[in-house]
Amino acid sequence: MGEKKRQEQGEKRGKGSILVGMILIFILISSIALAVINRSMHGAQLAIDSKKGYSAYQASDSNTENILNNIKKLDSEDSRIPENTPASAVCDGVCYKSDQNNLAEKVSEIFFIKKEGKVQNLERVIFAPVPDRVDNPVVIGSVSLAGISCVSITLTLLESSTQLCDNISQFEVRKSSDANLSEGEWGKITEVDCNSVIEASGNIIAISGVGLGEYVTIKAKNKNSFNLDSNYADPVKCGS
Repeated sequence: MGEKKRQEQGEKRGKGSILVGMILIFILISSIALAVINRSMHGAQLAIDSKKGYSAYQASDSNTENILNNIKKLDSEDSRIPENTPASAVCDGVCYKSDQNNLAEKVSEIFFIKKEGKVQNLERVIFAPVPDRVDNPVVIGSVSLAGISCVSITLTLLESSTQLCDNISQFEVRKSSDANLSEGEWGKITEVDCNSVIEASGNIIAISGVGLGEYVTIKAKNKNSFNLDSNYADPVKCGS
């Protein structure tokens, strides 16, 4: 009888060990399955975040490109110039001066653009430089008065080299009602080919429509599409 009980107890212990082993195996398999599922979910989330981040970067890049295009378009306008247009007119981001610390107040002062792009909860920011403006190699030496209007301006070249025209297509002459380029009313007078300015005797350019007391100024128009036009030269008063 004692032997039979021992056999029954041994069988029970064996069955208990098998049950414990099965439970341990189940726990192990479950842990592995949960780890695989968690890793898959984490990978899927990373893929989603990566796609969102790329879309946000594209959005910020597109926004920055729009600002740069607005700045370039301003160079071709008749009624506004970079010197008298607020930076906020073309920049819906953050626009800095050349020192990268102070905000630009006018378009002519913008050297760097900071613009964000958002997709859901992700944001990407681009900090981009504005294309260089070509140098203005001329200043107005004098204006010639005939009666009550000015008929020509004499230019002084800061550099007497034909290589200047490698980056400049034309010179644009304008008049203003004020010596402060930020306040005057503007009117385009004429455009003169770069080589004509350099080769002309005395660098004299005929003008018309400039009345006594009005101001004349000139800028260099860039030839390279990656650059911007120069700033305007200091204006000279007709009849001064």
